[in-house]
Amino acid sequence: MQNLWLMVPPLHFASLFSLSGTLAFAALVAEPAFHGQAAAGEAEAFRRRLSPLLWGSLGFALISGPLWLVFETHDATGKTLAEVCSQEVLGAALRSTRFGQTWELRGWLALPLILCLLIAERRRSAVAALALWAALALSAEELALLAGAGHAAAASGSAGCCRWRCCSRGRGQMPLPSARAPLPRRCAASRT
Repeated sequence: MQNLWLMVPPLHFASLFSLSGTLAFAALVAEPAFHGQAAAGEAEAFRRRLSPLLWGSLGFALISGPLWLVFETHDATGKTLAEVCSQEVLGAALRSTRFGQTWELRGWLALPLILCLLIAERRRSAVAALALWAALALSAEELALLAGAGHAAAASGSAGCCRWRCCSRGRGQMPLPSARAPLPRRCAASRT
């Protein structure tokens, strides 16, 4: 279980980097190179080869993102995975923590990203070109929001602890608050 938890965040990062990088290459390099060329068949063949990479990267991101949230909630609360997957615990994590709120926003951004990718596959229109650029912007925003899921989201202070959990104390040190009780501004973690 611990090995799986350790593999999920890097896989999530890799899938988002792959998605954003592929979209950046398509929008900034490939499409301008194919624009105005008589070799429409080559452009179409390239787009067909690119499509599985885009959708595969998005698929890995859509699977690894929620897994990361579940494992992080499990680690922070010390509850079993079955308890974490209950609506009460996961819902409280999404509403009451900066980590959860960031993931909720990222989840909502995935919907227009999927729509833009579907539209962008129809390359013969200006709307498809605009959708490709919108997909690139949304994937870049997904990457930027990862800062709210890691150490960059840590609260200020000399202890350097997260609002989400006490990093230096280990598992289960900060119980998940109820929906009514706000998280404290700083953890009471000591330096080691």
